[in-house]
Amino acid sequence: MAEIQCPECAACYQVPDESLGAEGRKVRCAACRTLWYAKAPALAPHPGDAVAAADETAPMADAPADLLPPEPAQPLPVTRPAPARPWHQRMGQPAGARTARWPLVAGAAAVAALVALFAFRAPLVRLVPEAGRVYAAFGLPVNLSGLEIRQVKSGLLTENGVEMLVVQGEIANVTQVTRIVPRLKFAVLDAKGLPLYSWTAQAETKDLKPGETQTFRRRLASPPPEGQDVLVRFAGKADLLALAQ
Repeated sequence: MAEIQCPECAACYQVPDESLGAEGRKVRCAACRTLWYAKAPALAPHPGDAVAAADETAPMADAPADLLPPEPAQPLPVTRPAPARPWHQRMGQPAGARTARWPLVAGAAAVAALVALFAFRAPLVRLVPEAGRVYAAFGLPVNLSGLEIRQVKSGLLTENGVEMLVVQGEIANVTQVTRIVPRLKFAVLDAKGLPLYSWTAQAETKDLKPGETQTFRRRLASPPPEGQDVLVRFAGKADLLALAQ
């Protein structure tokens, strides 16, 4: 038996020597259907070859006239072990399945981030005070003081010929612990909401017990005539530094 190899896909086959003959013949690969001219490997001469060569010149007796060369034998495929799969395919789950999970993981991470921003907005505003404006813009004001300013009302009256702006309201402790009441800041705003004049004042008491409320009333003589509204809030550090200067 002779072993031949496909020049295209390197598939190996075992074929009988007489099928190829001394000159070789065309064969077709059963794997990739490639045609090529295959020859049997050269073999060492046999002692009987000399006798056969001497008789080649003798006429052949009783040879059938219609004797045809045998059909070439169909190459038989040689079974070879399958190549090992790449390492990422031998780990159980296909790589494509892991890729398809990324949108779900990203969506879950985004939801978790939003929940954390909502649940921990108070500590975040303590670290980054500017974040309070962002929360307020989305209708989620953050109350770090635990106090609320309610029922603010303002009006003008004349006293001894002098026009007076009167601002009143109440402060409520909405927590379960006693809270210190900071100074209040009052601001007169124009039609565009810009401050025209502002001042600070201390509340009547310095602390409020849980659930307790306290009213306040303040007056401003000769307020700006362009004033359209009054804003009342608790004074911050910047307001207290400006007051000290």
